[in-house]
Amino acid sequence: MLGAINTRAALVILAAALFLMVPALLNGFPFIFADSGDYLTLYPHIHRPPFYGLFITFAHLNRFIWMPVVLQSLLVSHLIWLLGKLVAPTLSSRQFLGMMAWLAAFSSLPYFTGFIMADIFTPIMFLCMVILAFYHQQLNPITRRYLVLLGCVATVTHITNLPLAMGMLILLAVLLWRAGVPLNYRKHSLALLATPITLTIVALLLYNGVIFKNWTLSSAGQSFFMANLIEYGPARTYLHEACPEAGYRICAYEKKLPATAEELLWFTDTYQRLGGFMAMREESAMIVKQTLLTRPMEVLTMVEENLLHGLMTHEPAAEFTTKYQIPSVEALIREKFGEPAVNAYLSSAEMRDTIPHRFIHTVDAILTPLAFFVLLAIGIANIAKRTEPSFLLPCTVICFLLGNTLLCTALSGVHDRYQSRVTWLLPMAIMLILFERRNRAHTVTP
Repeated sequence: MLGAINTRAALVILAAALFLMVPALLNGFPFIFADSGDYLTLYPHIHRPPFYGLFITFAHLNRFIWMPVVLQSLLVSHLIWLLGKLVAPTLSSRQFLGMMAWLAAFSSLPYFTGFIMADIFTPIMFLCMVILAFYHQQLNPITRRYLVLLGCVATVTHITNLPLAMGMLILLAVLLWRAGVPLNYRKHSLALLATPITLTIVALLLYNGVIFKNWTLSSAGQSFFMANLIEYGPARTYLHEACPEAGYRICAYEKKLPATAEELLWFTDTYQRLGGFMAMREESAMIVKQTLLTRPMEVLTMVEENLLHGLMTHEPAAEFTTKYQIPSVEALIREKFGEPAVNAYLSSAEMRDTIPHRFIHTVDAILTPLAFFVLLAIGIANIAKRTEPSFLLPCTVICFLLGNTLLCTALSGVHDRYQSRVTWLLPMAIMLILFERRNRAHTVTP
């Protein structure tokens, strides 16, 4: 059974984790976004689950700002190593380190392992689910429990991860059935996969119920969706027709609503004047419902256009500029980590706007579409091989990427960060398939 890590494997995993840390080290500080402050404070936010904040708090202990980056890099390095050894058992240390060096240099992965945000846990959740679905019998009990626990952490840390996990559960159930996997194995796989989903539902209900007296999975999800519908047109048109007769509080601002969802929710005082997420919870849900009922084709068109736009919007590090920083983060870093950390933050490449965005964009604009179509071609060419990685990896990675893009662009808008957090799975899958083919060629007896 696979799972135990010897000294050599541990050193290889550690070395690969160091590769992933290089961009953040070159930056001079972990990558920070305006929302990072919410996770660093641990103050209850109605629009954001607190569980990633708990994770990084146990990591940095208000002293070691680099520890979340170290842990995130180690977790991803270990998961890729584990998946690699399961897909291609003869995967060598040199091959693994070569793959990780390539991902660190040319993919979006290191920008998320080095990022104080919950986005890295979306692909971590994917890796946990794929390993548990297809390979759990090859793992020792401790590793299985570890992956289930890590899957729980990954699923609960970001509100989009729960619906993505549900979609993956359905996809993996179908793939296991189509592969002719015995019923008992399928039941065990699905039980392992359903555990993080179930516990996440319980955790989110308890958090929203106890803290905000609102027993729902997301107390602010309706507001995000409404703001997105306003930005892209359907809800703006509906409000123009329904106000002022509908009696919504937002009708007072109908003729001067901000152009974008971000401006409505964050960069103007419109939503604060309306009472914020809690006060607007029921009204935003009603506006979403009525927009869907009265303008379904406009909403469908918005979803289709945003999906296509999102598939072409995936630049890593696009948000790593002073434009996406807020002054309160500096004071927060000073309070928690001291003056040396503030100095490192202020002198980082991100804060000096010296990150090579043009180079990163050029590399991503070439390699990500190329990897997508190569992986798609591999999957189509191996569609008859329903039990082999050459079909299962392309199918799961591409479906996960499409699902992530559809969900994020429909509910929250088109932003590079949402797509680029998972695009690195494309080249990773291609390289693992190549290693598996090489492994098979070397094990064929004459």
